[in-house]
Amino acid sequence: MENGLEAMPTATHSQHRVVALLEIASPANKDRESSVEELVDKVALSLAQGIHVDLIDLHPPGTWDPQGLHGAVWRLYDLAGYIPPEGKPLTLASYAAGALPKAFVEPLAAGDVLPDMPLFIHPERHVNVPLESTYEQAYRGLPEYWRGVLEG
Repeated sequence: MENGLEAMPTATHSQHRVVALLEIASPANKDRESSVEELVDKVALSLAQGIHVDLIDLHPPGTWDPQGLHGAVWRLYDLAGYIPPEGKPLTLASYAAGALPKAFVEPLAAGDVLPDMPLFIHPERHVNVPLESTYEQAYRGLPEYWRGVLEG
């Protein structure tokens, strides 16, 4: 496959299969054109294989993703693309896999509380992912040194 990506595993010897993927974007996913393309390919391949995806993009749009990573993904399914609302450049997107995936999008600004997001386990069923409380709990568990680094 292009960019060295291989098909996502769908089954193991125990017949377990991947049904959903939570992708948290990092600055490295946006630092060059090939990085954005690799992430978009990963999401699209997952959706094509029936794997539902949550894409958490809390980094501002850049040169290679001017409408954010959701915008880059969504151009594959809708030529009109996605334009983030004014003042809300960050994006959470939950995709339900299907012939034409469905996208549930939450635009955000820096400092906004992270909403719970649906993570689909079936095209018509999902579980809620409590992003804000998960982040807060993880942050509380950081050693003091790393909290200082993050807070500047």
